[in-house]
Amino acid sequence: MTRCINIVRSGGCPPIPELRTCAMGCVGDRKCLPTQKCCSNGCWKTCVDILETPNSTPIMTSSRPAAKPTTTTATTKPFVTQITQHMPTTTLRAPTNQPDHAGSLSVTLELIDYAWNASLLTPQSSYYRHLYSTIKTNIFHSFRLKPGITSVDIISFRSQHNRADLLLQYNTNSIALIDIITSLIADHTSGAIYDLKIGNYMTFDTQMRPGTCPAVVVPGTCVENCMGDGTCPGGEKCCSTGCGRVCSTPK
Repeated sequence: MTRCINIVRSGGCPPIPELRTCAMGCVGDRKCLPTQKCCSNGCWKTCVDILETPNSTPIMTSSRPAAKPTTTTATTKPFVTQITQHMPTTTLRAPTNQPDHAGSLSVTLELIDYAWNASLLTPQSSYYRHLYSTIKTNIFHSFRLKPGITSVDIISFRSQHNRADLLLQYNTNSIALIDIITSLIADHTSGAIYDLKIGNYMTFDTQMRPGTCPAVVVPGTCVENCMGDGTCPGGEKCCSTGCGRVCSTPK
């Protein structure tokens, strides 16, 4: 079975042009060159050069060889190889003797043993609390030998393929981003995060924008138009519809 992993690069997309090309040129950053993002042009999506934003560092590349290879060629683990190839050294190794600093990583998983139902739209429901506790416990168990994850929060549960969108907070003095991603990729390959069985889909996003998404009362459209805030134009966020995800103006 083919497994899908997608990473959203840091940095912003340029303003949407007046003249729009309605041709789908990409479906995610992994389809673009290492210095580009898959951005909306107001009609479809195309690869464009990354627009640097404050506190952003373009660190992620494709899970497959880049369109223009650099000095490192594809190996049996091209995903990890190309992340480390383009990630700054300061990101690869957690700093020491510095004040605690919080980092954030958005992760989307497919759950195998837990079926979606409408109660997962309500954080107060017993099923929501049970599944949240199960996910959180297994992630902390998975990282028990690599402490540094400080919190695991649910962004949304979605009916499409039983997907769960998570927000991981971590202490950058204790663990580096590359170590978290590498560990989760290994779990993804094995099919489980500790005892939590997961499917063949996993995405990461390092660019979380401020604001909150509109509340979902009933499942909406099942179209997957974004894979993280970093794939949305302007100040929009990638928001759950209860089934898929679309770019929305935050509250």
